Amino acid sequence: MKLGRALALLVLGACVPATEELNPRGGVVARLSPSAETAGTSFTSVDGWTVTIERFAVRASVSAQVLRVESDRPYGYGGGGYPRILAPNDACELKLTAMSPGPAAAYIELRSRYAEYEPLAGESLCGIDDDLRERFDRRADGSSRYEASFPGEFEYRSTPSLVLLARAEKAGRALRLELGLDAELYGPTKAGLVPVTIVANEGAPIRVRVDAAALFVPPERRGQQIRFDDVAAADADGDGVVTGGELADVDLVDCEPVDHEDDPRFPLPFPGPKLDPYPDDLDDFGDTSCGSVLDAIARENVANLFGPAP
Repeated sequence: MKLGRALALLVLGACVPATEELNPRGGVVARLSPSAETAGTSFTSVDGWTVTIERFAVRASVSAQVLRVESDRPYGYGGGGYPRILAPNDACELKLTAMSPGPAAAYIELRSRYAEYEPLAGESLCGIDDDLRERFDRRADGSSRYEASFPGEFEYRSTPSLVLLARAEKAGRALRLELGLDAELYGPTKAGLVPVTIVANEGAPIRVRVDAAALFVPPERRGQQIRFDDVAAADADGDGVVTGGELADVDLVDCEPVDHEDDPRFPLPFPGPKLDPYPDDLDDFGDTSCGSVLDAIARENVANLFGPAP
């Protein structure tokens, strides 16, 4: 008996660190709060269409970068959490762990996946019904399947990082918009930064506004105003339903390249220190190439999707 107790104490002692952890870690817990328009309140496009978002969901993760003490700008290291598919609401969380304590800038990233080696069965879901779940397993609009060029090479197809179902009406005409986009939103943008203080052994809570209407009606000079007359023109087969693939075939009619770096009307959307991740270069808004309607939504206006909740 005494020998057994001695062995047990020896094993237990081997599992206990001799000193306290030298680098305690903290994290971020993000909740996505939908704007009124994201939750279904109608809004008006620049050319007079009444637009109502019926369903909206994303595959997203929360990331953060620490701040330089001397400049209050995101520094070049940080971390990112695991993505999950969710509909923006107060019950769904995105988590980031193992971050060094201190001031940081958090932001939301959109994350597509490759269906062939990231099965949907392994995804974390929140607030998603079977219909939305199935849409996140389809090929993303406007994307093409990568075909293997030689035996043994891997084949893949990208799935959506954003799904939006909406209706639009004007002068007795009605359209349905069904988008499953591989929208690009990687790294911080000016509009999306949320200041946060990370505390050791805790998850610092943040609330992030989700404004799906900004995909079509972005704040002034922060993207391209989407004319729904152009969206209606994309309905080539006349079935009353417009997909992202159809929007990829229609060029913007009114498009003005904008250099957002030098635009004085491009303030950060929250008070406090200036958090600019690219002080010497353009941020993710950049100069638009004035391409298709799909490009304007999924490559440029998407940078306005997330921001600090009021």
